Amino acid sequence: MKTVLVIEDSAILRHAIEAASVDWAETLSFLYAEDFAEGIKLLGENPDLDVIILDVRLPDGRSSSDNFARIIREEHFFKGLLVASSAQPGYADEMIQQGCDLFVDKEKLGEYLSSLSKGNYVIVADSNSGWKDQWVKALGPTVTVKEASTIDTLLDAVAKFKERIKLLVFPEEFLSYEGGGQTLLERIFALGFEGPIFLTYIGEGKVCEKGLPTRIKKMSRIDLGRFLASDSLRKSLVAP
Repeated sequence: MKTVLVIEDSAILRHAIEAASVDWAETLSFLYAEDFAEGIKLLGENPDLDVIILDVRLPDGRSSSDNFARIIREEHFFKGLLVASSAQPGYADEMIQQGCDLFVDKEKLGEYLSSLSKGNYVIVADSNSGWKDQWVKALGPTVTVKEASTIDTLLDAVAKFKERIKLLVFPEEFLSYEGGGQTLLERIFALGFEGPIFLTYIGEGKVCEKGLPTRIKKMSRIDLGRFLASDSLRKSLVAP
């Protein structure tokens, strides 16, 4: 269950979210604030919030020019921070630069919440703990990043979340695994996972990509870092 704080002065929008939230009751719970001050108060009272969605202009005089992100981060909230507005092109980039994770057009807020309620996952197997932080930052709050440090935990995650996994990422060294007479890929496919897979490698890599299914992509650590820094991954994985 994820908890979402909506800071929005429009009663119409708040009521629309409340009405729609019945469909997301099993995965999302909501708190509401009519202005920024009340939102900060609720944040202090609910430190386990998962997502904050806030309007860019609120009746207590706060606006995006006050740098919402900085103020909220100073309250030690480092999870998903979204700005919702019907604004001109280019405004989203400004909000992201200020430190927000995602800009959502108010007309598409329902689609975003529906996507959030589905609990999509990216499973990352990597011995470098710093990589998870990069994935979280790249994907924002709509996708949950789960670590799988071993082949067994990777397979357990696939078995548990296979229908909601958007992407599997693991080092090519894992392909040397054979258990029960099956290769790792055979085990993954047998579990019913049909999504894309990234095989990461250092240097030139050892596996020939030509012999792999088309949904499996080899990617060097350097290229993966560049990919995470772009918007390409977020755009391809956060769609409902």
